Amino acid sequence: MRLLLTALLLFCNLPIIAQIDSFCNCNDISQGSSSEWPYVLTACNIDDGNNGEMQEFQILITSLPETGASFRVAKTVANGNWYIAPETPLVLGLNIKTVTAVDFARTVKFQFSDCNIQYELFVLNQNAVCGGSPVILGCTNESACNYNEIANQEDNSCLFMGDSCDDGDSNTQDDEINEDCECAGTPYSKVDELEALSVLIYPNPASNNLTVDLGDLNGVNTTIKLYDLSSKLVFKKLSSTTLMIDVSGFAKGMYSLELSSDEQVLRSLVIID
Repeated sequence: MRLLLTALLLFCNLPIIAQIDSFCNCNDISQGSSSEWPYVLTACNIDDGNNGEMQEFQILITSLPETGASFRVAKTVANGNWYIAPETPLVLGLNIKTVTAVDFARTVKFQFSDCNIQYELFVLNQNAVCGGSPVILGCTNESACNYNEIANQEDNSCLFMGDSCDDGDSNTQDDEINEDCECAGTPYSKVDELEALSVLIYPNPASNNLTVDLGDLNGVNTTIKLYDLSSKLVFKKLSSTTLMIDVSGFAKGMYSLELSSDEQVLRSLVIID
């Protein structure tokens, strides 16, 4: 259950404060004047220098009273009068309440109906409430490429030399973390490899017909593919001789031409104008 709740907090990109306690033991919650809403967490005061910033709490509740518990927001408005929002029931699991920012100074308080509320995480404006100690997730293995020296809890994000990755380059393969802790792949081809095989691709840019002269690959069954920038295959044909591709109906832009045989894969960028 706890792992599931932690995952939920990570998904929401929330700060994680590890603790288990109840409102009744929280010194940050004061006694209010209302008998129905006696437990008050003050987010900001009109004279504390705030300029109407957003106010937000995040509570991961593990236990509620049998009769349940609720909260409501009490805040001052532009003319200094108080506005009391309708009550909202608290639920087991993650509770989030955001009071949006305004352009004037104000007081914002969160009022609770009961203090017999146990929680595992309690955050107000990304700060721990009632003295929790932050848990900083990250890679704690010093030999990893992304070692985080301030992390105190492993999040299984460590990256090591040889790990698979994606360098974002569609013209490389077998991408992995190298000895410099960078993600890099092996190029499918280089221009000089095409030239060494006397492979000619012309005209480039092309507007009507794109000619692929296989050069030394003539007589070799070669699959010719054309991909657009989104890696969508727009043309494919098996050929062993010079091929002319009608590109007059293709959208203008950059394309990747791939020539593949049983022994090698070559790629080159072409422009359709």
